[in-house]
Parts: sequence; C-alpha cells; structure tokens
Amino acid sequence: MLNTVKLAGILVGVGCIFGAGPAWAQCVEFPPVEGRTPVVCDTADDMDGYAATVDQVVDVVVAAGVDVTHVADGAATEAILLLDDSTVVNDGTITATADDGQGVEAGNNATVTNNGSITASGANAQGIQVGDNGSV
Repeated sequence: MLNTVKLAGILVGVGCIFGAGPAWAQCVEFPPVEGRTPVVCDTADDMDGYAATVDQVVDVVVAAGVDVTHVADGAATEAILLLDDSTVVNDGTITATADDGQGVEAGNNATVTNNGSITASGANAQGIQVGDNGSV
C-alpha cells in the first residue's frame, strides 16, 4: 500500500502541474507490487469506470478534482468494481448512473475510504457496497 500511495502522490503532482480543473478520469493499472495492483485514476478523458479482473487484488486511488463516472450501458452497473481484499481511496468524485448500480462495489475484506463524493443516481442504486468484513 505504501508504494501505491507514493505512486499516487507522484502522479497527482504531475496532474496538478499540467491539469486545469476537474476532468473525466482514466484509471490506469501499474505493475503489481507485493501481489497488489496499484491503480491511479488521473485526469485523462474517459468515462468507463474501472473493473478488476479475475483474482486481481487492487489498490485504487482517485485523485482530488477527478471524476470517475460510469454511464449506464446495460451489463455493467458499477463505477468502480473490485474483488476481495482490495482498497479504494477516493479524494475525487465517483458516480454511477445505472439502475441497481453502485458507485463502488467491493468484495469481502475490502476497504473504501471516501474523502470526496460517491453517488449513484439510478433506481435502487447504492453509493458504496462492500462484502463481508468490509470497511467504509
């Protein structure tokens, strides 16, 4: 996790130098560190959200001033979808617009820290949903 925080700090600093105001997020994976995949959502143009792949433990950082949005497209309903033991630190904005959708959906033993805004606007939608032993 420490390496993820260091990497996020570097990328956020670069984004602050070159970016201007809020922007849609591109969530970018980096090589795994100690079995965990760091993911940083920066200030590039993308509205697809982020979904972990099978057996992937990830640490997602959403930088301040960044919007991670998933617009309802049928099958996927989550702005950020993670598996067991993963983490999210949100300093930006996470939004899901699908019915029955979630801003963040994470598996068992996952941790979600929200210092920004997480919303879900569809019918029966939830801002955050975590599995057993999860922490918000």
